[in-house]
Amino acid sequence: MPNPNPNPDAAAQPALETRYRVPVAYMHGGVQRYLDHGIPPGSFLKALFSNDLKEAFHKADDQNIALMREWVRFMFNDMPGNSQGSPEAVEAWIAHGGLSGEEA
Repeated sequence: MPNPNPNPDAAAQPALETRYRVPVAYMHGGVQRYLDHGIPPGSFLKALFSNDLKEAFHKADDQNIALMREWVRFMFNDMPGNSQGSPEAVEAWIAHGGLSGEEA
């Protein structure tokens, strides 16, 4: 069985609180940083959240490609509507600081 966490230094990193039910465990950190603080995600997540299907498939690894339907469910069910859907929405979410920007 392949290692679900390709980062060999992951054990040395502090664990993030699991707040989101992302389809792929090693993608949780990028999703959480983006949603909570508006930190730009990697190229796959940015394309996915921007509703750029062609680019999302191009940037995805095999595991994320296989779980694309689950990613769409996650976006529909668990992400704020204004955090995704177009490149402009993603850029605005980043500029706003994610959910932490709403608390300010």
